[in-house]
Amino acid sequence: MVIILLAWGCPIQALVQAFELDERTIAAWRDKAGNHCERIHQAIILQAQLDLQQIQAEEIRVKGRGWIGWMAMAIMVPTRLWLGGVVSSKRDKSLIQKLMTLVAATSQLLAVVLVVTDGFAAYPRATLAAFRTKSPRLEEQRGRSRLVGWPGLMPGQVVKQTIAKHLVSISRTILQGEADEVAAQITLIGGGSVLNTSYIERLNATFQQRLAVLCRHSRQAAHKLDNIGGAGGWLARSIISASLITACAVCPGEVRAVTNGSSSHLRWQVA
Repeated sequence: MVIILLAWGCPIQALVQAFELDERTIAAWRDKAGNHCERIHQAIILQAQLDLQQIQAEEIRVKGRGWIGWMAMAIMVPTRLWLGGVVSSKRDKSLIQKLMTLVAATSQLLAVVLVVTDGFAAYPRATLAAFRTKSPRLEEQRGRSRLVGWPGLMPGQVVKQTIAKHLVSISRTILQGEADEVAAQITLIGGGSVLNTSYIERLNATFQQRLAVLCRHSRQAAHKLDNIGGAGGWLARSIISASLITACAVCPGEVRAVTNGSSSHLRWQVA
């Protein structure tokens, strides 16, 4: 009951009053649940070698006491599966590179992948660098093997321009690949008719709803960046892993099919 309420954004102090528990006990339960969900995520998702087809990635601004942090996360569009996230004190190329490396590790080798992100300048180079593989080495070749980009990689960006907090225009750019191939991939997945980041934006909105420090206009602020990694990471891993466990109990065959890439119609929902 306590873990469920935490996942829905209930403050620890409210749980202390309701269940007459020490806040250190609740925090310990939260950390244990987060570690357990992280192990589930690493064992099932990061080792699955998924047929990603299309992913969307974006960052969330984290409000701290005297500092600002960032959480970058990615979602697999066909199954709405949360692939993971990273936390950093800066919104820079290092943060995006770590995220793209994590995403590439979950994918089948040389798969056809449409990667849609926002307009942050670090995404194109980080995406191309992450989705590379070693080319066959020649006998007379010296040094390390050459890294070659995936031929089926199609990165794209969606840039939204606002004036006085009102959306005035949206520009969509295909960084690699043909427009017909991108359109065919979007149609195959059923993720809309044009390049968009709507799915990751909805997921980020859910996190902001359940964790106040992820909201720009909030009275609550985090004390340490490490706490955000624990709290935000725990929240993400717990609710997504809870959905995964529920799906395993209801239809284990479908879960195995999705994780090995043979099916894509199962939809993951945030509990």
